[in-house]
Amino acid sequence: MKRILVFVVLIFFIFTITNSIYSSVKAEDPYLEDTSDYYIVDQKLNEKKGNNLVPNGVIQGIHDVYYIEYQYEIIIKDGKQLKSNIEQLWISEATDQEMLEKVFIFEFDYEVIGTLDYREHLFKESVSANRVIVTLRVSMEEPETYEIYQELAGKQLSFKVYFFAT
Repeated sequence: MKRILVFVVLIFFIFTITNSIYSSVKAEDPYLEDTSDYYIVDQKLNEKKGNNLVPNGVIQGIHDVYYIEYQYEIIIKDGKQLKSNIEQLWISEATDQEMLEKVFIFEFDYEVIGTLDYREHLFKESVSANRVIVTLRVSMEEPETYEIYQELAGKQLSFKVYFFAT
């Protein structure tokens, strides 16, 4: 009887250990496996202390910058394309969405930094995935009118960054 009990406990530990050994993707890692998967980041345009975002082409002051960068690490199943989109730009309820889309420019750059193979369980098929660093560069064009400039000056832009697989 002791042998059977030891054997059952040993089998249980083997399955538990192999699950942690074969799974190298952590639960908190954003992983996109299917075209229905997506990952959303609520982002605010945070300027580093003392830096101010100014429109492209204007004369920069001491603490002015032409762009602000954000980086995200996304894991995507091999064979899928990673796409990104910016939506829900918001400064205040009175600010026109279309005007914000004309003033602020969002550029994405994708860099595959590695691949990984993992298994969720010992007896499941191995899955390949790519680790991708996504760099989002936010810049702005000069507002068309002084009234638009006054509406934007000193306010903080918030937006949603959508990552999805195709």
